[in-house]
Amino acid sequence: MNNNSKIPRRKFLKSIAGLLVIPSIAVWIESIKTRLKINLKSKKIVLPPDLNEGIVFYDGLIVKKNGENIKIFSSTCTHLGCKINQEKNNRFVCPCHGSQFTLSGEVVKGPATKNLMQLNFTKDKKTGKIIVYAG
Repeated sequence: MNNNSKIPRRKFLKSIAGLLVIPSIAVWIESIKTRLKINLKSKKIVLPPDLNEGIVFYDGLIVKKNGENIKIFSSTCTHLGCKINQEKNNRFVCPCHGSQFTLSGEVVKGPATKNLMQLNFTKDKKTGKIIVYAG
């Protein structure tokens, strides 16, 4: 083997580094796309400041209001994703398979095994509107 057929070490290392950069950039781009999809799926729901007392089903949410105490849950059943749209005997009831949840969102009857997702919200100080990010 003659000396002229060898690749210089520096050129070899640059080639390897270049090959490693391409997959790294592809992974980075995919992670950005995923984060953007998650952010785009987040839905901003604005509730009126004069919500009725008690239980209100509103745009994919279950709002439980007792004076100034407000709890907001996703109305998506944790079993197969049906929309819960009724409250019977102090329980949220899924119309598809009969799962039942307490008014605090805890499972009391299956087939669901996970509690309802409680959502965070903020209250606009000027307008009193309740802003929920669901998704």
